Amino acid sequence: LLAEINPETGETARKATGSYYTPRPIVEYMVDESLKQYLITKTGIEESRLDVLLDYSKEESGLDPEEEQQVIRAFDTIKILDPACGSGAFPIGILQKMLLILQKVDKEAEDSIHKVIEEISDPVKRKLIEAKLKAARVDQDKDFSDYARKLSIIQRSIYGIDIQPIAADISKLRFFLS
Repeated sequence: LLAEINPETGETARKATGSYYTPRPIVEYMVDESLKQYLITKTGIEESRLDVLLDYSKEESGLDPEEEQQVIRAFDTIKILDPACGSGAFPIGILQKMLLILQKVDKEAEDSIHKVIEEISDPVKRKLIEAKLKAARVDQDKDFSDYARKLSIIQRSIYGIDIQPIAADISKLRFFLS
């Protein structure tokens, strides 16, 4: 879609704007290293212990409860900016990896749900979300917990811009669909 040829100039949008897209393995590496270095700086947890936290094949965090709280607090202040977000590969990769980490360190999604509810200014919406929360706890609704985690991350942490407005729109759409 972004490589469409402009009939007036004969150039692709990519060539005209210098837009090139990063392969998925490189994006995954950048996401892992960015989050790892951020968490090392903010929490002081050893890199080898963070590898377990970032591993999709491991269900447990490999951290003690105090370290898990340090990770949650570190995510409270994290801000991620992709200054050339394109169609959103890096921002979506960060979202997915942060979701994985929060699933491991905040199993009941208490912190994420509290943040989402805190952001709602409309009292009617707040009551509806709180009612959904109570039902989700009873049903152990994993989808609602993940929804709260994702919404909290998207609203508070991830930013992206791009020289091509359509690319940024595609990125927004990917977040909406997620």
